Amino acid sequence: MSILTLDIGATAIKSALFPSKKDPPEYFRETPSCGKDGGAALVDRVLKLTREYSGYNSIGISTAGQVNPLQGVITYANDNIPYYTGTRLADILGDAAGVPVKVENDVFCAALGESAYGAARGKGDFIMLTYGTGVGGAIVINGKIYAGKSGIAGELGHIITHKDGLRCACGNYGCYERYASVTALIQNATTVNSELSDGRKLMSAVNAGDEFVRRVLEDWLDEMETGLASLIHVFNPSCTVLGGGIMDETSIITRIREHLPQRLMPQYRNTEILQAGLGNKAGLYGALLIAE
Repeated sequence: MSILTLDIGATAIKSALFPSKKDPPEYFRETPSCGKDGGAALVDRVLKLTREYSGYNSIGISTAGQVNPLQGVITYANDNIPYYTGTRLADILGDAAGVPVKVENDVFCAALGESAYGAARGKGDFIMLTYGTGVGGAIVINGKIYAGKSGIAGELGHIITHKDGLRCACGNYGCYERYASVTALIQNATTVNSELSDGRKLMSAVNAGDEFVRRVLEDWLDEMETGLASLIHVFNPSCTVLGGGIMDETSIITRIREHLPQRLMPQYRNTEILQAGLGNKAGLYGALLIAE
């Protein structure tokens, strides 16, 4: 049974066709989502993508925002994707494609994917964070996603790390993601070099020996590790899985492993820091599992 999977973010939409849950994805592609154009435009792009594939029997969707998985509805999305809140994604895609559709939060899907196929295989309890447009989070206990009372637990990017800090896209002030997302990193980097418009260009500048950009990266890592230390003290996980494109850089993971223990009480330093094993396909593997 072929399953079409999509991972919808504010920056990009990743899609792939899985012949079955035992087979690797086929026809993987990544296209701009242009989330700032709003929910309606984003859904149009998703519908166009579903028409570019054929032969699938169901659709699994990993998406930014808070999700009611039983109804396939986006219950809340911040200003990274304006007017996405309330979108009945499962109904819209199901009516258009004529197949069953399952929808879940993107980091929940990424954690499911990593638990079944990636870095967290065999780990019963862990937390996962993804660093990109925002900072997403998921909590896994005894091999299952902890979703909380309303199914929306795990907003780890919205712990407050700065009292009276900068305004976040969620409407609050001083949120972790406002300082530790890749969006925040790029905003700071462009004050040094306006051409550093994404993480790849930034890392290229760092690897080329640009000292000013390296300092920007170090400041960002300090912010990132500060929030991460707080979360490890709260959850005491067996391991912490770090995902998002920036975490594909082995030098970043190495630096975190070296510096983070200094911020932790001795009893918490045995938590493993794991690099996401599925890279930018983790959400697609999770979407495969919810659809299957």
